[in-house]
Amino acid sequence: NLDYDKSSIDILIHNHVDFHDDQLKKFVKDQAADNELSAYRSVKLISSEEGVDEETARNQALEALLEVDADFLFVVDSVVQLDNPNALTLLVEQNRGVVAPIMIRPYSSWSNFW
Repeated sequence: NLDYDKSSIDILIHNHVDFHDDQLKKFVKDQAADNELSAYRSVKLISSEEGVDEETARNQALEALLEVDADFLFVVDSVVQLDNPNALTLLVEQNRGVVAPIMIRPYSSWSNFW
């Protein structure tokens, strides 16, 4: 539940796990551009059936970013949970070329900044 204008967000979801395909296909269908209840500018799914690896999916995200002349690329891996609804706004407000949040796993010695 990010506190950000969803009508200015294009979502590209890369799923590499068969188990999640049905749920993600439903989400994409529910968020289709022709659905008046959709809050996002666009939603695209790269499903596990397509056999696209993570590197290729990230490159496709960059290509899509250039096609729509987007200002930002926000990448979140499946192991990350954002608890702050203002996370996206806070990152954008930094007005820098590249920003990244520090991620931790509570009660463990893991983080993305080692």
